[in-house]
Amino acid sequence: MPNRNGIIVNGYDLGQIGVTTESDLSGWRDSLTGVNRITTLPERAGAVALARPGEYEPRRIVVSVVQHASTLEQLKTWADELKARLSEAVLEVEFGDRAGRVFFAILDGGVSINGIPPALIQKAHRARFTLLCQDAQGYERDGTVVDFTAAKVECPQGTGVSVPLIRIAGPVTNPVVTYRDARGTSIQTLGLTATIAADQWRDIDCELHTIVDQAGANKISELTSGDFIAIDAHDSAGESGPYATLEVSPTPQLAQASYRRAWI
Repeated sequence: MPNRNGIIVNGYDLGQIGVTTESDLSGWRDSLTGVNRITTLPERAGAVALARPGEYEPRRIVVSVVQHASTLEQLKTWADELKARLSEAVLEVEFGDRAGRVFFAILDGGVSINGIPPALIQKAHRARFTLLCQDAQGYERDGTVVDFTAAKVECPQGTGVSVPLIRIAGPVTNPVVTYRDARGTSIQTLGLTATIAADQWRDIDCELHTIVDQAGANKISELTSGDFIAIDAHDSAGESGPYATLEVSPTPQLAQASYRRAWI
């Protein structure tokens, strides 16, 4: 875990190459804007929303850092390493002042480096770069697993929307998963028409909208009622709960939801 002014990129603490963030010069460049995509359908009145609840436009994070080294040569070497690490295809970024939460981003443009006088004995410089987050939410690093096999169970949340991977293991016939808000009102159900034996299961990916069995075979045709589920912070009373819940009927051998808590 980095210190409060630290930054970790793809599991590597940039403090190891002399980097600390300037928190007062870093932050979101873009405001949080919800996606508002709609379309019309032939021979139907009105419009249909194409964006999922809790979907936001991409945002950019401007990051300003200072990089220190013991010698000028080391500083040059570390600057090259900083650029290389920020140029990877996908960046999982964790800031020290938000430890345990990660953002998924790519480098938007290059890395601007400016010396700190006096140049002849320079052992530090400032670097500035921009990260583009196609997903504007930040997520917990380690993830959450909720077991709702035997009873209705709360789903801890942040302030955003999480999309779970749900596993239902047999024996069970025609299971129905129900998602309720903190008041107990049913928000969404997801029903399968299937007989799942004791050595079988279904993995329901609510983000990719797929259902597969233990062998990876496509079972999307078994979804015969309801729809895929999103765990929305608006359905809970706050970050400390009470939270929205999941339940399943009839009771299977196992029912689990895996997801990352999200923050906006």
